Amino acid sequence: MTNLERLLENWESVYKKGLLTFWLLLLLDEKPSYPYEMSAEVTRLSQGMISADGNSIYRAVSRYEKL
Repeated sequence: MTNLERLLENWESVYKKGLLTFWLLLLLDEKPSYPYEMSAEVTRLSQGMISADGNSIYRAVSRYEKL
């Protein structure tokens, strides 16, 4: 794997986390939700642009609790 490929792979991971955070915050602003309820709602709000499983959402929400 070249340096460029590693850089792009790392960037993609960070980018996806940032997008998930954005959509979760929009969802939570709309209504309180549990992580297991959020997956379908994130997909709906993002018009299919983002999909995440319950574990990904739980990890993201857990990061907010630490703030």
